[in-house]
Amino acid sequence: MDYSAKKSNNDVLYATAVPVPVPMPEDPAERDVNGSPWSVQEPAEMTPSLISQLTQQGFTKGLAMAVRENALVFPLRVWIIDNSGSMNNVDGNRIIETSNSSQLRIVNCTRWEEIRECVNYHVQMSWLINAPTIFRLLNPAARIP
Repeated sequence: MDYSAKKSNNDVLYATAVPVPVPMPEDPAERDVNGSPWSVQEPAEMTPSLISQLTQQGFTKGLAMAVRENALVFPLRVWIIDNSGSMNNVDGNRIIETSNSSQLRIVNCTRWEEIRECVNYHVQMSWLINAPTIFRLLNPAARIP
């Protein structure tokens, strides 16, 4: 990451982070992550079936293609999931389908319910496009709300 300090209009310093892509290792033995039994794999080819699955979720064809390009540039994604006590606060939102499946509704929920839904979606997405992703909790599991 490239961390640099910048000044805003009111001379307050703030930091910016710029992600830097890391190329996939050439040697398959180097592809294991900390002795993990799996290795980083090539993302799924963008077949008409896969594009169709993504467009049914609201992706445009161009965005679906960009998802694969992103998976090529970043061969491994790592999520750090906040499981602190504040995740019990009821200030989150979830989108649910109504009885009319073409309509959606936003409902209040805990932050934990909100992030759980988000993570579940990204677990399915990483499986769909064959993009290895590691999910880790910020705190020991005993603190899950």
